[in-house]
Amino acid sequence: MLPNLARALIIFHAPLDREVGIDNAARLFAAARHPKSFVSLDDADHMLSRRADALYVGAVLAAWATRYLAEPESPSQTADHGCQSAP
Repeated sequence: MLPNLARALIIFHAPLDREVGIDNAARLFAAARHPKSFVSLDDADHMLSRRADALYVGAVLAAWATRYLAEPESPSQTADHGCQSAP
C-alpha cells in the first residue's frame, strides 16, 4: 500500500513508545516513496498526553504540510474574469 500512496507522508514516532516500536515506524518509512519525513518525538508517549508534545506535533505538521498543500486562490483569481459590468 505505501509504495503506491503517491502522496507526501510524515511519520512521527517516540523512541520510548510502548504501543508502536521503532522497527514498525522504520518499516513504514522505508516502504514509503518520497516525499517522506520522519520526526522523532523524544520522550513523548503514544497518545501525546502531554500538552507540550501535542502542540509540538501540531506545529511541525502544520509547517510541513504547507509544502504539499496547494495555495488558496486569491479573490482576484476566483473572480469571474469574463463578465464586466456595463457602464
